Amino acid sequence: MKYSKCCQEELGLGKLNSMCEQNWVGLSVMQWNAQSIIAHGLEFKNFIHTCDFKPDIICLQETFLKPILNFKIPGYDICRKDGDNGRGGVAICVRQGISYSKFKIFDDCCNNAVDE
Repeated sequence: MKYSKCCQEELGLGKLNSMCEQNWVGLSVMQWNAQSIIAHGLEFKNFIHTCDFKPDIICLQETFLKPILNFKIPGYDICRKDGDNGRGGVAICVRQGISYSKFKIFDDCCNNAVDE
């Protein structure tokens, strides 16, 4: 499935599309402000699936996911931190086969540990 220029711009994927046609060496990272992965998830998954260039790491912001929702991208492991009340939230998607570790991050403001 190819995406029209309008669709790419609406999804914020126009620049990534040109990367799909290039040959990259090394670790590749893609960042996308999803503004609701629920609303745009199918298009995003289709884009990743049809793209010849598969990013090694995908960083998603404003996922708007809730803990009860199951979100997967075939070929990727997903580490996520959902926002409060289904707003905000982030996810890091690591292509399967790439070694990674999760660790605790401390919030300096409140001294609260975030276990991700």
